[in-house]
Amino acid sequence: MAVRRKTLVLTLCAVVLSGAIVAAAGGYWLLTRRGLGALERAEAAYARGDWAEAKTNYGWYLARHPDDVDRLERYAEVSLKLLDDRPAAVRDAARAYVSVARLRENDRAAAERAAETCERHGLWGDLDYCADLFLRRYPSDPSFQYWTALAEQVLGRENSALARYRRLSETESCPAKAVGAMAGLLRMQGLTEQALSELDKAVQRFPSDPAYLVERARFHLADKRRPEAERDVAAAAALKPDDPEVLLASAQCQAANRQWKEAATTARKVLESSPDSAEAYSLIVNANFGLKVPEETVALLRDADSYFLADHPDLYSKLCEIQIGLGDYDGADKSIAAFRSAYPNATAHFDYLEAIRLTRQGKAAQAVAKLRTV
Repeated sequence: MAVRRKTLVLTLCAVVLSGAIVAAAGGYWLLTRRGLGALERAEAAYARGDWAEAKTNYGWYLARHPDDVDRLERYAEVSLKLLDDRPAAVRDAARAYVSVARLRENDRAAAERAAETCERHGLWGDLDYCADLFLRRYPSDPSFQYWTALAEQVLGRENSALARYRRLSETESCPAKAVGAMAGLLRMQGLTEQALSELDKAVQRFPSDPAYLVERARFHLADKRRPEAERDVAAAAALKPDDPEVLLASAQCQAANRQWKEAATTARKVLESSPDSAEAYSLIVNANFGLKVPEETVALLRDADSYFLADHPDLYSKLCEIQIGLGDYDGADKSIAAFRSAYPNATAHFDYLEAIRLTRQGKAAQAVAKLRTV
């Protein structure tokens, strides 16, 4: 009996082991098959403009060939062409750019592109990684020093960021935005006078560069010192009147003074040379609110580039809210559908938009019930 039981146990073990081997072999076969034909499928999908299919297959190929720089470039390109699940798409593109820059050791432009992509899309953890990585490669480069400090600041390492900004401010190639960021951090710590002193020193050191005047003007605006801000903007405009950042600061001063028409006009000038300026769009939206012309905001945002809207969910949300407020439910449905496609995981936000619609339609109880889920 004992021998029979032992034989049965051994037989069962053999069956289980055989099943595991078959499953592992099948998984390996599937992965191998996917990898082997992935490049051909990716290239074919790319040629016909099927970006999602191309991205999937480039991903399979790169899993087996992670150092193929040309295909990493393609993977980043097709990722940025995707509107569905936009946060995942831009994250994957940024990480591909980081890989490209890591492999191209002497290509500073590739490293800069990677960091810029991370900053533009608010990928602060990725920026922290890549800025630190490339700062080791370019230790005296002010751009990578700035990006490292910026990532530290956003991720809550303010003291480290402030120390890095201070060191950077003492160099002859300190970016103006680094001085502005340092001043902002000092103000948050209650050191407003010290912050102004740093801005004053930067303006004196770089008298022919309007960017430092713009940073000081924005600091004054944040502290509600409008006359001082306007003086700095006027001085910056005397140096470079058509500079987009100078125009943007001018529009911000006009908006602070509730000169809505002038602010909208100036912000539109910004868009002529910087069509992707989210700050200019936001200024126009706020100005239109002040002017009580919401339909102009709908026209502005409805005609905006779809990729731009997908990268700025706050503006997408504003478009949906205004369309609902105007009773344009068909237009709102289209905007919300596109918005939902770009941000499929933002369910609470779409419940909020639905609550706004229910309120607008006089269904207060249903709106309250919907908001309980937010």
